Amino acid sequence: MILPHRILDNVKSHLMYTLALLIIIIVGLPMFQTLFFVLWDGNVILSSIVVFLAIGFFYALPEKIHLDRDGEQMRQFRRDTPDGTYDMKKDAMTFLKSPEFFSDCIAILCLVVAAIAILAAMIMFRIITPPALIFILEKPALLLLIIPASIILALTYGLFHLIFTVQVHRDWDETRLHLENEKKMEFTYKK
Repeated sequence: MILPHRILDNVKSHLMYTLALLIIIIVGLPMFQTLFFVLWDGNVILSSIVVFLAIGFFYALPEKIHLDRDGEQMRQFRRDTPDGTYDMKKDAMTFLKSPEFFSDCIAILCLVVAAIAILAAMIMFRIITPPALIFILEKPALLLLIIPASIILALTYGLFHLIFTVQVHRDWDETRLHLENEKKMEFTYKK
């Protein structure tokens, strides 16, 4: 059910995305804080929902781009799905039950564990000592919030991953139909 090599590959790539995300957050933090305050007047719940959705979107978007450019998977999809038989709901359910999808969501949870381990090691070796993390270390019960946060992140990532995959499959099917219609029109025009 789980594909360990896929999880490892995804964790590696997600760590790179995390570095990019940290740079984006550090550079744009004042803008994000202002935006959240103006839009939701400091509402923590709405801000948290938006943050989790944005991060899930951020991690799933490269998967969509990679899938969209994968010609081998497109050819396999078109072989498995004859013309006019594509069913979006059936495709979504098949993808939800696939070991690839399950492994991708597990990879996000592994990423959270890896990030926490790296952060803990940096704090223990006094490489960093940010005041917010020291506050958390004084109240270790706050670390329990990491569990629901990582599960919510995996769910939002999984949601966007599913949406993007089904969208790419639908686009492949529509492109095939469009190309076939063009061929028929050219054939009719030549007659």
